[in-house]
Amino acid sequence: MDIKIADSSLHKKYTGVTNDKILSNFEILKRSGKPYLIRTPLIPGITDTKENLDAILKIIGNSRWEQLPYNTMAGAKYKMLNMKQNVF
Repeated sequence: MDIKIADSSLHKKYTGVTNDKILSNFEILKRSGKPYLIRTPLIPGITDTKENLDAILKIIGNSRWEQLPYNTMAGAKYKMLNMKQNVF
């Protein structure tokens, strides 16, 4: 499961929606007893800040957590799908 941005207002700024449903789903997943892995893509200046990473850690506690390096090739997907890429 991805948790990208801990702060709801920042999540809305960058994704267009709050993270309320994501965090609610995480609580359900945590209680489910099923194995899971939290992933955070590290987007420079957005998701890789100390404040954001500390806040995510506070949310997920001792859950397994993978921090993924930013994929510079991701932008090519937008053109392929005839989509406009948001520039942060």
